Amino acid sequence: MEAFRTLIRGWLGKVLLALFLVPFALVGIEGYFAGSGDAGKAATVDDREITQPQLEQALTTQRQQLLQQANGDEARIDDTILRTQVLDNLIARAVLLNQANALGFEMSVNQVGDLIRKEASFQENGVFSDQLFQTYLRNSGQDRNTLINQVREQAAIRQLAGGLNDTALAMPQEQDRLAAMQAEARTTHIASLPIVNYLAKANVTDAQIAADYQKTKAKYQTVATVDLSYITLESAAFNNQVTITKADIQAGYDKLVAASQSNAERHARHILIAVDDTTKDADAKKQAEALTARIAKGEDFATLAKTYSKDAGSAVSGGDLGFAAKGTYVPEFEQSLDTLKAGETSKPIKTQFGYHVIQLIETRQTGAPALETVRAQLEAEARQVKADVLYNDAVNQINEQAVDGERLLDLAKAQGLAVQVQKGFTKAGGVGDLAHADLRKIAFSDDQTVDHHISSGIAVDPTRTVWIQAQNYQPVRQQTLAEASMQIKSQLVIKAASQAALVDAKAMIKAIREGAVPAVVATQYGTSFNDMGSITRMTALPDPKLQVATFGLPMTQAGQPWQLTSVDLGQNGVAVVAVSAVTAGRADSVPAEQRQQMATMLKQLHGQQDLEDYVEYLKGKANIKQTEVAKKATS
Repeated sequence: MEAFRTLIRGWLGKVLLALFLVPFALVGIEGYFAGSGDAGKAATVDDREITQPQLEQALTTQRQQLLQQANGDEARIDDTILRTQVLDNLIARAVLLNQANALGFEMSVNQVGDLIRKEASFQENGVFSDQLFQTYLRNSGQDRNTLINQVREQAAIRQLAGGLNDTALAMPQEQDRLAAMQAEARTTHIASLPIVNYLAKANVTDAQIAADYQKTKAKYQTVATVDLSYITLESAAFNNQVTITKADIQAGYDKLVAASQSNAERHARHILIAVDDTTKDADAKKQAEALTARIAKGEDFATLAKTYSKDAGSAVSGGDLGFAAKGTYVPEFEQSLDTLKAGETSKPIKTQFGYHVIQLIETRQTGAPALETVRAQLEAEARQVKADVLYNDAVNQINEQAVDGERLLDLAKAQGLAVQVQKGFTKAGGVGDLAHADLRKIAFSDDQTVDHHISSGIAVDPTRTVWIQAQNYQPVRQQTLAEASMQIKSQLVIKAASQAALVDAKAMIKAIREGAVPAVVATQYGTSFNDMGSITRMTALPDPKLQVATFGLPMTQAGQPWQLTSVDLGQNGVAVVAVSAVTAGRADSVPAEQRQQMATMLKQLHGQQDLEDYVEYLKGKANIKQTEVAKKATS
């Protein structure tokens, strides 16, 4: 691995947004666990598929997060670039997962079960609640096996990524250099030439505006918009419309009792002979059959498991998987367990992980809790079931009315719902429900922009449905000179004012370098040098560009000529940055605690760079194909 690092190491300071956190940080836990459905592929990475719904889910979640950070300013988000980055991150996750599987990084079913049972959201009064777990599975639209597989995948990626991050090194010499750089201090002076002082002198003619328009008019285009009316129906609106009887609660409790009787927990252990690059299928099967024969002759199962099992998580405990409810394991494993009695050992059975020899140790029934301890939970579940029925009936009813309706307003009045309006709605969408990918797509379909029909219900999440109707569709078109002139003029004025300020800044620098007194020169240009004192790289300045400029200047000593440079601050004008003295930093002047933090930071930077380079290396080896749909969407 160290040779690999040496071969591919790039710029040390480049920080990768932790790819191994993508499943939760980018997609969010709901999106990460969401099923892929039967829709088409966005990309394939070797034999692994990235589906279109997975891409859309990740894109929607990331877009909502960015909108929150941008205070809802849609203009700051380029959907084409965002889609490309999101798909690239999903591809990076796929190559990491493929490599993790190839290297054998995996958790045992028992370990996954422990993680799930320890998850706080599945616990009630500090104890794992199967009811909460089943509710989560139902709401997320998946089964237990799908969840277990997803947790396995996440753990595999974290193990692989952690191997790179945790083994990165920070040499003492690097720490010394970083500590000395942090301790270095520079006596700094800054003179500002605000752009507002030059705006009045920045004359821009109509001819200049027209000329600039002719050169750059391709970038001056409108965006497609519609005026969107919409109504929203929430399932919570029906919670107070249902009545819960004692019979409802008793029926729920009877189901709970029946489930506890049928959901016996089995205590099992197994030996896994993996099928991989070093062990062929036939050899693995033969080895598993030989172990079965040895167990039948009386050899200790646990001893054989410790020696031969490739399930690292359970092998150390003799293959023990602990107690687990039905449905915990993959189907083939479950089917084999169903045929065993306590103390019996199975014949070798094959799963996606290889060949297993399974032994059932014991079975126990999980007793149902007392009715009073779960009454509130049963009432809430019964209320939700009845409310869901009313909600789904209402959705179906509104859908039927929408087919024949002409105005969303009439439909809203009939249902007692409020119509909301979003004028100038764009394909970039909005916040909340208006960011949903299906809604944005439907809003600009021919059914809306041409026929102006009321849409069918759009399920923006399991508890909320939206109906839309679009009017006043405005397609993309070239802006006229008149429409673009104000924007062009503003840009040209700022550009001219900035250039004028920069000319003055360079004249100031030239005069000071030729021996003029800085304070006198600054006064001649209507400014003054603000003494910032002795600053370090940790000192916060009004603009990061000022700090970069300060520490980019050559070294100088007190009494020697100032070192100067100009900094373009965009709409804030231009600054002249001067350094009159530099005090070299000493590594031993940095406290031990800060040095330790630096060492940790350097290791993280190295590890993140290694991970990024490793992902690029794996992508170079992988067979990656994007579908035409994905290519068009990201072009």
